[in-house]
Amino acid sequence: MKSKWLKAAIDIDRPILIFLFFFPWSIWFIYRTSFTIDDIRYFCLLDDAMISMAYAKNLVNGYGLNWARFGEPVEGFTTPLWTFLMIPVNALPVGLNYKSLFIQIFSMILLALNILMIRELMVTHFGFGAKRYWFPAAALTASYYPLNFWAFQGMETGLQVLLVTLSVYLAFNVIEKRSSPITLLSLFAVAYLVRMDMLLLVLVILGFIAYQPGFIHVNKRSWLIGFTIFGMTIVSYSIFRWIYFHELLPNTYYLKLTGVPLEIRALRGLYVFVNIFFLPISIPLLLIIAGTIPLVRIRPKLGLPLLIIGICFGYSIYVGGDVWEYTNVGANRFVTVAMPMLFVLFNALLNQGLSYLDQSKKPSLSRDRAVIISVSLVFSLFFNGFFLSRWGLEAEFKKLTVIQHPTYIAGLRRIISKSMELQAWLQPASIVATVWAGIPAYFTDFRMVDLLGYNEKTIAGMNALLPEDFRNYWPGHRKSDSPYILAKYKPDFFFFVKDDFGTDDLLRSRGYKYEDEIRGWLKGSG
Repeated sequence: MKSKWLKAAIDIDRPILIFLFFFPWSIWFIYRTSFTIDDIRYFCLLDDAMISMAYAKNLVNGYGLNWARFGEPVEGFTTPLWTFLMIPVNALPVGLNYKSLFIQIFSMILLALNILMIRELMVTHFGFGAKRYWFPAAALTASYYPLNFWAFQGMETGLQVLLVTLSVYLAFNVIEKRSSPITLLSLFAVAYLVRMDMLLLVLVILGFIAYQPGFIHVNKRSWLIGFTIFGMTIVSYSIFRWIYFHELLPNTYYLKLTGVPLEIRALRGLYVFVNIFFLPISIPLLLIIAGTIPLVRIRPKLGLPLLIIGICFGYSIYVGGDVWEYTNVGANRFVTVAMPMLFVLFNALLNQGLSYLDQSKKPSLSRDRAVIISVSLVFSLFFNGFFLSRWGLEAEFKKLTVIQHPTYIAGLRRIISKSMELQAWLQPASIVATVWAGIPAYFTDFRMVDLLGYNEKTIAGMNALLPEDFRNYWPGHRKSDSPYILAKYKPDFFFFVKDDFGTDDLLRSRGYKYEDEIRGWLKGSG
C-alpha cells in the first residue's frame, strides 16, 4: 500500500505531486505573513486589500458600504465581488486579528482550483497527438511566487487567474460546440464583477471566437441568452453604483486614470515593466513567445493565450504599472494573472516538441518524464528570478523558501501596532485622516478621512502632483490637498503623514503637534 501511494506521489500524470509541494508551502507562507503584537497573533492583508475588508466590516457593523463610517459613501474599491465575498468572513464570530486568515485560506483554495483547471485545459485543448502532458504548466503555475504572493496577501488575484483559465477553457469548448455560450458569458459576468478591467479579457476572447471559421452557424438563441445575462449584470451593478454611490465609475478610476498625462503613465508603466518584470525573465519569456508565433497558423488555439498575455502586459503599461513595483516580488498584479497562460504555451511547445521527437525516435515514457521534470525545474527557477534577479541568488532563495518574512510584513505590523496605540489616545468618535487607507480603518473605530483620494471623491478628481522624474510617479498616490481636508473635515489626527505635499508646515501652523510615539499630528496640542 505504501509503495503504491509513493508511486502515485511521484507520478507526473497525477496532481498529487504538485499539491504535496503547494499546500505545505502555502500554509508556511501564510503563517510567515502573520506576527504577534503583545503576545496576540495577527493575520493581515496588504493595505489595499484591507480597504475592502474595512468596507465589509463596516457593512456588517451597520454603517453600510461606507469606508469612512460617516458622510456620503464612496466606492473606494475596484473589486466589488471580492469585497462582497469578504462580508460573510467579517460576520464570523472571531477576532479581527484572525479574519484575514480566512481570506488567505480561500485564496489558497482558488489557486489550487486553478492548478486543476490548468491541467484540464492542457489535457483537453493543448495535447498534440499522444502527447497530452500538463505537468509543466501546472507546476510552473503552482510555484510562481508573484501569483501566490498577491493572492495570499488578500488581493483578488487568485480569483482573477481562475476566471482567466476557466474562460480560455470554456472558449475552446464553445468553439468546438462542447458547451453552451451561456456558461461562458455567465462567467464573463462574474469576471466583470470582480474587476471592471476584466472586460478587456472578455473582448479578446469574444473576438477570438468570432474570428473562428463556422462562427456564423452558432446557436443564436444561446448567444442571445448569454449576452442578456452578461448585459443585465453590467446594467444592474451600474444602477446600484449610481443609486448608492452616485457615480458612473468607481472612485479609483478617477483617482488613477484622470488628472495624469497618458505619457507619464505610459513611460512609468513601460519602465517598471521592462526593468522590474521583463529583464529577469526575458530569456525564457522570449523563447516561449518566439516558439509560439510560428506555430499559431497550424495550432490556432495557441493564439488565444498569446492575445491574453499581450493585453495584460499592455494594460499594465497603460495604467502606469502598480504602486507596489520597486520590490523583490517580481511581477505586479496586472501581469501576474496572465503568466499561467505563458506557462500553458510553454507546455504546449513541449508537447509539440516531444511529438516531433517520437517521429524520429522510438517513443519513450521515461525519456519524456526526464525532459518534463528537468525543464519544469529549470524554467520554474528562471521565472522565480534565480538566474537574472537584480536582488541576487541568496535573496531570491530566502524569498521563495520564505525563510525571510514576505515583503511588507514588518510594515503591516508597525501600522497595526500604531493603530492600536492611537485607539487608546483618541475618543472613539474622533476623525482621523490617513495615507494608509486599509489597516487603520479596519483595526480602529474612528471616523476616517482618506488623504490620497481612494475613498474621497474630490481628491480623486484632482490633477495629480507630478514628480520631475516619471520613474517616481506612484499610481494612486500623487493626489492630495491638505488645506481642503482641514477645511472640510477638521481631523482630530493626521496618521502616518509624510511631508510629500508640504503637509508638515501647514499642520504646524494650524496648531497640530507631531506625536512621534504614534506617528502623526494631533490637533490642538501645540
